[in-house]
Amino acid sequence: MNPLSSHYVSGEEIRAGDRVRLDGHLGRIVFVVGFDRFLPEFSNDRDWFIKEFGHGFMFEQDGGGLVFSETSDEDLDFLGRGQTLIPDLNQQMNSEG
Repeated sequence: MNPLSSHYVSGEEIRAGDRVRLDGHLGRIVFVVGFDRFLPEFSNDRDWFIKEFGHGFMFEQDGGGLVFSETSDEDLDFLGRGQTLIPDLNQQMNSEG
């Protein structure tokens, strides 16, 4: 994933579980392809998105609806980290190794 597209315009790193606003719609990031960051309920989709896109993130709008994007831009606003985050696989592996 392009290092610039893995961050919000405000500079924070995009992570699964983040609360965000995309084009004015509230929701959360459910996975980030290219960094192995997936909420458990979306882990089965991981391989297909890696194969098809190689990078990007999935936004889940509150109340339903999914949007996949390969890049972040000024329409994606970081609001905060999720309340119950599943540790990123990379962080988990680094802490175990």
